[in-house]
Amino acid sequence: MKYLLYICSLFLLGSFLPQQGSDETRNVTVIVHLDDALSQVEQTVYLHSYLSWVSGGEMNIWDSVRTEKGQKTVELQGLLLLENCVYITFSKEGPNNLLVYLFPNDTVEIEAFYDDMDQVTYRKALKGKVHNEIIVSDMRTRSMWKTRHRLEDEGKKDSLLLWDRMMVDYYCKEVKQNPHYVAANAARVILQVNLKDYISEDSVMALRQYIAKKWPNDIRAIQVTQKKVDNSQSERSLRTRRRISDVKREKAVYQMARKNTEIGKTLSLNLESADGGKVALSDLKGCRYIYVDVWATWCKPCRAQFPYVKQALAKYPQDLKVYAVSIDNNHTGWRESIVKDSLQAFVNVIGTDNNRNLLPEVARLGVKLIPRSFLLDNHCRIVAKDLHGEELIQTLDSLMAQ
Repeated sequence: MKYLLYICSLFLLGSFLPQQGSDETRNVTVIVHLDDALSQVEQTVYLHSYLSWVSGGEMNIWDSVRTEKGQKTVELQGLLLLENCVYITFSKEGPNNLLVYLFPNDTVEIEAFYDDMDQVTYRKALKGKVHNEIIVSDMRTRSMWKTRHRLEDEGKKDSLLLWDRMMVDYYCKEVKQNPHYVAANAARVILQVNLKDYISEDSVMALRQYIAKKWPNDIRAIQVTQKKVDNSQSERSLRTRRRISDVKREKAVYQMARKNTEIGKTLSLNLESADGGKVALSDLKGCRYIYVDVWATWCKPCRAQFPYVKQALAKYPQDLKVYAVSIDNNHTGWRESIVKDSLQAFVNVIGTDNNRNLLPEVARLGVKLIPRSFLLDNHCRIVAKDLHGEELIQTLDSLMAQ
């Protein structure tokens, strides 16, 4: 019986995971309710977890859902053999890791908010008895460590010593009294790693043995008594870790770009022109507005926008200048297109280097799709974004009338 769960987990990991879409591989459900702001963001939401009872703590993505604007609820499903935690990761806005505790055949309903920006978000669930019981321990732990960090920052050594000993007593009780393996073992890890100066190795081993005895059929409880643990990772797990890391890295880039391009922010670009010299946005003097148009020769919607831009320029020749940023890899083709499309009235600049890489200052605009445009005032502050077709002239008419 000791190794039954371990054998089953290996079987499931090797045989079922490639068929994640089938019902047989799903026995837990997480329903996430989005607040109004978060429901307006189109993005991908991932459900992933560590299989801590498998060698090295295998990582797997169980499910992912692409949300649409206005969608208020996301439902994700996964597979658990044991009471465990899973993480909900949003690819653009919202939680980086919304922590959810489940047991097999469980359903948890929980809220997610646009401003959830902590590395890990801890929140009570609307529905989920086990989750709420364990999350209480997590929240208490966070509060205790916040107090400890404050005492340390204030240099209160005597108070800090007393607080540490109180924490040792608390976590020892957690190991022995908490009915959930996840919470009990987390307390044991904190004692062993963070409070090791206050507890002997023999005491830690006694706690390990206590956990193994309390949960005799949990392979993780058995593993905590082993001195050597196999931390090797399968290629599948390594790929999953890289994928989640990439999602979070791209999210950071997206959020930085969003902050850089919010209404009222100042844009700063200084790019090479078709003539070879550099032209900065701040060099464009004597006009009320600057239209920054990010485009490429291969983008048909971009080129379809040019007649509207020319019309706006013809209507407001003294008040408007166009700063056209090409992200073409082929610089020769870009220069030829300026003549072909009659763009000589624009300030034409290139946003890529000679190695076909997007320049950092252009990358900071977060341009994922083109055409992309920004309407700036004469201080290079953003007053409007992504004005397509007649919207550009209509917006300029409204601004000029003010």
